[in-house]
Amino acid sequence: MTTDSYKPASGIVDPNVVKTPGFNFEDRRYIFPIPLSEITSNPKIATQQNAGW
Repeated sequence: MTTDSYKPASGIVDPNVVKTPGFNFEDRRYIFPIPLSEITSNPKIATQQNAGW
């Protein structure tokens, strides 16, 4: 997508924008670090934490 392909309120959608992959909402892990106090008190949140945080 380029800035030339964006025309606000034109009603025209650039087909390349639609092809852009979106966020995988099926993967419900958190994408930010959860505070250690929350992880230790809630094992379910600990399993959803991304590895490496």
